[in-house]
Amino acid sequence: IEIMKKNYLLGLIVLVSMQCVFISCEKVNIEPITEKYNTELYSFGKNTISYIELQQQIDSLRQKYNLQHNTIQTRGIKNFWTHLFLTAWIDAKGFLYGKSHWGGNTGGIICSALSSISYVSKGYKTIDLIIDKVGKFEIKSSPDVNYGSSGLLDEDQYGVLHNKIAKEFFNDSYVREGRYLESDLVRRMSIRMVQLGYQGLNAKQQEELTLYIKNQRKLSTMEAFVANAQQAMPYYKQELDMLEDYVTDIIDMEKSSDVRAYTIDFQNTIKRSSIPADNKSVLCISISIAENSNALWEPKK
Repeated sequence: IEIMKKNYLLGLIVLVSMQCVFISCEKVNIEPITEKYNTELYSFGKNTISYIELQQQIDSLRQKYNLQHNTIQTRGIKNFWTHLFLTAWIDAKGFLYGKSHWGGNTGGIICSALSSISYVSKGYKTIDLIIDKVGKFEIKSSPDVNYGSSGLLDEDQYGVLHNKIAKEFFNDSYVREGRYLESDLVRRMSIRMVQLGYQGLNAKQQEELTLYIKNQRKLSTMEAFVANAQQAMPYYKQELDMLEDYVTDIIDMEKSSDVRAYTIDFQNTIKRSSIPADNKSVLCISISIAENSNALWEPKK
């Protein structure tokens, strides 16, 4: 009996040891999450709770302003407000894409300014669904947002810079009438940014940005246009959703003072959130560009 107990105990020890080895092997064989995977899920992976909380805070802000969450497509594809939505959202999205692909904020400003110029002067396929012909919009006589005596928020400086670049180039008749080459306009904008004290784009970045602008005009529906942004920048999914909400809200506002007050509250809500600091900055800058772009264009009289 004593021998049987010893054999049983020995067998139990061997079994436990094998189980430990098996568990250890399993742990070794687990493939670690790669840096690329982390990057792709950056905005909606480990920061999911932060973005959910921010969205809830923005929803509360929208209730404070009595804003209804309407889908822009329901207003009619030939509606002027739909066109304003696209110009403002195109520019804000253009900044996000340009910043993440070409030269940081310089690439973002050039891409955003060229996006609305291209949209208004040459038109996208999408624009044909909205207005009968290109050239029905022009720059307002006073297109800058009035920030008042309190001065500019850091992020708002980029919205002003966006309008400055867009105005300078759109005031040339050959640009306004769509008689330009995108590659030439990108090159000239890069030179202008250097003159203003910013970093320019190299030849490869200019070539890629030119191709991006050309490809945008091939999109045939508004749905395709919005979906294209989500596919091109999955790491900015939440930011793009919030930008779409913001632009939808401000084009319903008749008074520029209401837009300004809502924008400040929107940006401060973002700054108080727990999303990553870099994402706070890029989202606030994109909102500033959308606000200024919304103030830039008006229908021709």
